[in-house]
Amino acid sequence: MLCGEVPRCLPIGSVPLAAIALNFAVSRWAVLINKLIHIPPYRGYYRTMRWERGLYEALRIRWFKRLVNSGWYRTLWGPVLKRAGKSGSLESLASDMRAAETAHLMALVIVGSLTVYSVSTGRPVAALWLTGCNLLVNAYPIMLQRYNRGRIERVMGRERSPGAIRRASD
Repeated sequence: MLCGEVPRCLPIGSVPLAAIALNFAVSRWAVLINKLIHIPPYRGYYRTMRWERGLYEALRIRWFKRLVNSGWYRTLWGPVLKRAGKSGSLESLASDMRAAETAHLMALVIVGSLTVYSVSTGRPVAALWLTGCNLLVNAYPIMLQRYNRGRIERVMGRERSPGAIRRASD
């Protein structure tokens, strides 16, 4: 085997575990890199559209939201989730959500590239596992961030509107 070549002799039972571990490792790495480098956001990407809410609901984002609030997911990602919940304002919460979305997007692209590599080297089983894990570990969290941030932005828009105080007291 050449230096850097991925072994083809992995037992079939280790492929799911390797795909899960890879996804979580890349996601954690992306969070760390995003904190250290702070990749500047492309504002147009972070703007949520009205149609997104319906799409995410059709893709069962509420199911994933319940999964995130379950015990085992909080055990894995607890410190990150707790920190986001202690934000002082809606603006800082939305900013934290954009940072999390950026990290998950980086991980989605990296693992997606590894998935393409797996297909091109004749490892379709590994590619399927990488795709499934990538959906759960990166794609759905991106959709959840966008879904929740859209809700937050609507509330922030109401707070800034001139009639917000009058409407709240009605």
